[in-house]
Amino acid sequence: FTWQELENLVCGVADVDVEFLHSRTKYVGGVKMTDSHIKFFWEVLVNDFTPEDRTQFLRFVWGRERMSTAEEGNTFIIGPHLRARDSGDPDKWLPVAHTCFFSLDLPPYTSRDVMKERLQFAITNCSVIDGDQTAESASNMNMSLALS
Repeated sequence: FTWQELENLVCGVADVDVEFLHSRTKYVGGVKMTDSHIKFFWEVLVNDFTPEDRTQFLRFVWGRERMSTAEEGNTFIIGPHLRARDSGDPDKWLPVAHTCFFSLDLPPYTSRDVMKERLQFAITNCSVIDGDQTAESASNMNMSLALS
């Protein structure tokens, strides 16, 4: 190993390798790789997010700033956001991350622009982990965005 290869194995790569993340993604709960909102999601990560945004995204969904390039583990899970799906207006909801499980409940947003806006808001404003069992968290579970 070179020192750079060892650093990447131990610390992870500084920028999130979206292609690697995509290859390590499992879809659950009826979500499919071919769903339009999943396509929007990957397009936003690749084309619209900066390396800093991708790092914030990783911190949002996993509580870490770097992702190991090791093939074992690191399975990213994308599932349905049930409240958004059942609400009739998924664009009002924010994605929900489960850092302990490296998973994301992703609303079926209706456009790439909405996906980018909601993801950007979530990764910027929802950076506290281990807050699942608080009164504020319980209150936030029923929150949707008021669109003007």
